[in-house]
Amino acid sequence: SSGTRGEIQPCIALACGLRSTGIPVRIVTNKVFEPYLKAHDLDYRIMGGDPVAVMNSKSVQEALAKGDFVALSQSNPEASLFAESLEGLEEGCKNARMIIAPYMAIVQAFTMSEKLNVPFIMLKFQPWGPTRRNSIIPAVRYPEPEVNDEEANMALHLQMFEGNWGQKQGPTNEWRKTLGLEPITCPYGILGMAGAGGFPALCTWSPELYSKPEEWSQSWHLTGFLHMNMEGDEKLDEKVENFLSVGEPPVFFSMGSMPVPEPEKLLQTLKNVVKTLKCRAILSAGWTNKFTSHENEENFLVIGSVAHRLLFPRCSAILHHCGAGTTGAVALSGTPSVPVPFLPGDQDFWALQLLKHGAATKPLSYPSLDETNLTETLREVLDSPEMKTAAEKLREKLLPEGNGVDKAVEFIQTWLETEKPRINPALLSMDKEECQEKLFSKKN
Repeated sequence: SSGTRGEIQPCIALACGLRSTGIPVRIVTNKVFEPYLKAHDLDYRIMGGDPVAVMNSKSVQEALAKGDFVALSQSNPEASLFAESLEGLEEGCKNARMIIAPYMAIVQAFTMSEKLNVPFIMLKFQPWGPTRRNSIIPAVRYPEPEVNDEEANMALHLQMFEGNWGQKQGPTNEWRKTLGLEPITCPYGILGMAGAGGFPALCTWSPELYSKPEEWSQSWHLTGFLHMNMEGDEKLDEKVENFLSVGEPPVFFSMGSMPVPEPEKLLQTLKNVVKTLKCRAILSAGWTNKFTSHENEENFLVIGSVAHRLLFPRCSAILHHCGAGTTGAVALSGTPSVPVPFLPGDQDFWALQLLKHGAATKPLSYPSLDETNLTETLREVLDSPEMKTAAEKLREKLLPEGNGVDKAVEFIQTWLETEKPRINPALLSMDKEECQEKLFSKKN
């Protein structure tokens, strides 16, 4: 895995689930995540790349400040991560029986599984994939969930696959040549091969928020959200517990791994909102290091990372960036939320799913966030027993699903026993027509 905390956290949960069944597991990831791996006593290897530095780079910061998806794509933050990630990768994958990876490491994982001739499984945290239904791609175009253009939905996914692969094809094939592997000439790249049924995927979200589209491959399986199993003695940090015990349930603020542009400005905005609403608040710093130097106040606590499933049910409202993992924890908490997506795509998409369930307000895009609209929106949540009820109903719907880790482990055990599926070399050279035929077939 490589990328944000949202990429590694479900991988750790899955690794712990596999280990509990006796399956040996090794995680290969960036050094920034080493403390989390050690905390769970997992076998791991470090590969190159510093996602924190990439996310805090000038080009990425400028794109995030404007909410400019095009500018972010053009800055191509994945490119530097990819080149650096190759260091230590081959050694980390040595002796693997199977390789599993999410999107941010899909090129590396797919290629290593082909090199080692072992099965490959993709982890999907977001519902991308050609479908006539709305999913993460049309969220860029349509702010309202009821708008649905079936033909545009299909076309946009194909454009996304082709554009995504256009940025990666050159560096990927250069690396593959050094490994003695044939180039990938399929114009839709690895994502296109995945959609064409080239290898299985575990779709790690609740069907209550988004059911599996009928066009998707039969080898793509919905598991539910992947959560860490809560140990009986696991507790919140003493500082957090003390803060919770001396007053009303607080509002929780977090932008996850999204580095906040102008953090001092946002911090002052949040403090002013809390003062106006006469509420209490906890701010999780995430990857915005400047937050951690803030001196805590009676009604405003700044913390580092925290177990969402322990804290969220004890909050009055949650303001979050709507990453997939955070959305899952919010949905399970029974606490209403204010979605603040940074960029169009999966964050907008998850925000709309919470809105459709009545468990969240309309999303506030980060670039538009100010003291006035945040005060009004938070007041809407805090003064709405209906939204609280809707959030609790959503939680009740998700609880019977259990932990998606259990279903994921079952699928992986089955695939390990059958030693399937391995990479089909014929998929590498599919042309557009052949790939589209497989993408739109319900039999793949």
